[in-house]
Amino acid sequence: MTRAALARFAAALTSAIFVAGILAWTPAAADETADRQAAVAAATQEGTQWLGALDGHRYTDSWTEAAAVMKDAPPAIETVLMVLEEGHWRIGGYSVERAPAPETPPSGKDKAGAGPTPKAKQ
Repeated sequence: MTRAALARFAAALTSAIFVAGILAWTPAAADETADRQAAVAAATQEGTQWLGALDGHRYTDSWTEAAAVMKDAPPAIETVLMVLEEGHWRIGGYSVERAPAPETPPSGKDKAGAGPTPKAKQ
């Protein structure tokens, strides 16, 4: 086999392997795209239903459908700063902070005016 024929054979073999690789990879890429699109569609539907429960004041439903990561999160204060700019409301800032711990209500003995109960006369 001459050097030119060997070079043509190597080029043809490389091309065939390259084309075979593309053909073998294409269905996997298509499956990944379809899987991703299906996952996004399912997540969008769930998110829309959850927001609908909130908008509809069905708070028990929204809590029941929330993920464990949300239920286990510490209480937080979420702040969205809105700014009226050129006649349009725009987001000016956003922050999330840990909510302060709730205050413990005073016990009955700590209330003003509370003292020992007088004994009944006999």
